Amino acid sequence: MAAATEPSVYTGTAGLVKNTTLLTHTLEDYMPRFSEAIFTQTPALKVLTLNGLGKNFVIGGGDYGNITSTNNKGLFLTDPSFQFSGPIMTTSVAGTHVGRMGNINPSYNDPGNGWAYAYVRGVWSIYIPEEFIKDNKGKNRLLNRLETEMKIIKMQAVQDVNYTFLGHSSAPASGPSFGLTKLVSATQSTAVSGDPGGISVDNSSFWQNKYRECATVGGGGSLDRPLVLLRKMGSILLDVRQYTGSSNDQVFLTTRGAYQYYQRAAYADTRAQGVAALQKKDYYDADIEHLVYNGRPVVYDPSVTVPGGATASTECMYVLDLNHIGLAIRKDEFFEVEGWDRPHVKDKQRYYQANIWLRYTPFVSNRRIQGVLYNMPANADAA
Repeated sequence: MAAATEPSVYTGTAGLVKNTTLLTHTLEDYMPRFSEAIFTQTPALKVLTLNGLGKNFVIGGGDYGNITSTNNKGLFLTDPSFQFSGPIMTTSVAGTHVGRMGNINPSYNDPGNGWAYAYVRGVWSIYIPEEFIKDNKGKNRLLNRLETEMKIIKMQAVQDVNYTFLGHSSAPASGPSFGLTKLVSATQSTAVSGDPGGISVDNSSFWQNKYRECATVGGGGSLDRPLVLLRKMGSILLDVRQYTGSSNDQVFLTTRGAYQYYQRAAYADTRAQGVAALQKKDYYDADIEHLVYNGRPVVYDPSVTVPGGATASTECMYVLDLNHIGLAIRKDEFFEVEGWDRPHVKDKQRYYQANIWLRYTPFVSNRRIQGVLYNMPANADAA
């Protein structure tokens, strides 16, 4: 049997038409869960939600529909403005010692630098022909058109936001200029990573993230333990921990192949030395697949992409301090819902329409405490 199709022009000829309907009264009941539940559908968004809103919101026990603030870790809920910005002090006053009759001289005070990201408006629209409303009533109503359409558009929004944050090549066009692949790059070149936050990565050492190449992971034998990878992970963690402003909130966000490399090491350590590398970190026991390295969760997302400047078809590991990187979302357009709007008398093309709006931007506010391991050989196990 041929698949059911929806005619663009209704001719009155009987055919296989999708039998669905619109129940507008269920919109108010359905939508309060949408704006927050969307952030619990992919590993990367779960990590942001867990740190920004807490464990209950990831496992479904949060007070959905009434969020007015976050922990400002990974997920930032911001006041209305045309951009998301903040200050950076790049110099400080030098200290000195003076004697009993000594004096001090005025010194120049740096007014400071700053970073800024422009919000970008995303929209998901649903159009439902009026015929569906009139033709699917009573015994002829087979499906809830609202539920069906909203599930579809919700999944699309999840994918779009996840792609945008991660800097995936399949992210919707005309989106934010900086996803994760540019916020944390494998080379400090404007030509490759642009200028995140409007600060030159070429000329500003304080705005250069850490990066280490890992062209081999090592390992082999019956207990395959990729020692080179382990040493590189230790090095990049030390790199990002050396500065004031760094915290203990790092998370390793990896490609699947890099995750499986580390999984080999975790298994070998557990079997050979009794090291509980596979033990879950309590706070991340929120339905997020992960391992643990030095107290930090190691999480993979299938949409993680190698950073700018890295070789294509390789593996990578980002180490992110979630106090200073994530998604900034305006409170007034946090998946704002408009709908359903009925056809009007003046309309010749008649349909019901609903819109979902999101005004947001990926950002990094302290770049030098972020890092990435890159150019790991492609993992055949992940193919």
